[in-house]
Amino acid sequence: MKLVFDALLLLLQKHIHLLSKDKYNEKMAIAEDILRNIDITDSPFLALAMALSCSIWSNDGHFQRQDKVVVYTTKDLAIKISFFLSFFRPISNFEI
Repeated sequence: MKLVFDALLLLLQKHIHLLSKDKYNEKMAIAEDILRNIDITDSPFLALAMALSCSIWSNDGHFQRQDKVVVYTTKDLAIKISFFLSFFRPISNFEI
């Protein structure tokens, strides 16, 4: 079991980006201002997304009330993945 955990951890670490505290702090005040009347506890997520210029994956509807980063719900991503996968179909009865 530890071997499986270690392998999964290595896979995750390939997709983890470290960000300097200075860059995060630059965006934190902006994120707090944006989410002050929405849900200020989510400010760190918005600040990181702005600092990394990336989107957020969340089913929390309040993220849709800001316009600084794109927010995808699970349903949005499922639709995008389904569309992408529709270009690939299994090859059966392969003929030459």
